[in-house]
Amino acid sequence: MRFPTIRRCPGEGDGKKELAPPFRNPFVHDLRFTPLEKAKIALMTVTLFPIRLFLAAFMMLLAWPFAFIASVGRNKMVVEPQSLWRKYVC
Repeated sequence: MRFPTIRRCPGEGDGKKELAPPFRNPFVHDLRFTPLEKAKIALMTVTLFPIRLFLAAFMMLLAWPFAFIASVGRNKMVVEPQSLWRKYVC
């Protein structure tokens, strides 16, 4: 974290200036990784990222048939009340 060296608050009218306590800037964060941590990040990026990407694509492809079945026979122009099973599926 970066701390300001000197920060002064205005006095109470007595002409004295007091030092304010240092504060942490919530918008500044310095990351310092060790070589071992960098190697772990590189290994997980190469191995876990493709697996997660494949699983996300698989879940989307798995959800598509269910959405298709739920919308079979619907007409976009006619407004009709949904049947009971479509209320639960959609």
